[in-house]
Amino acid sequence: MRRRTLLQNAALLPLASPRLTAAAPSRRVRPGDLGSAGAAQWRQVYFGGHYPRLRAIKKQYDPEGRFCVHHGVHSEAWSADGFTRVAS
Repeated sequence: MRRRTLLQNAALLPLASPRLTAAAPSRRVRPGDLGSAGAAQWRQVYFGGHYPRLRAIKKQYDPEGRFCVHHGVHSEAWSADGFTRVAS
């Protein structure tokens, strides 16, 4: 079996990217893509219409809100640095 080099694999990325985008067109957002313009709408950008359902699931399994990640479900209850709860 012939092993591909890193450069050969990198050359294939432009061919694979459109196919991956076509397979999952709504899942193209990465954290760095938001920028300052989309920062206020991160819930919609990351989760779309699923956010209310995800929030209910989080409340069921984490009722005290102890688990938090930046731009995660219900992270708006925490300060930007994640150290201080600002809402319930």
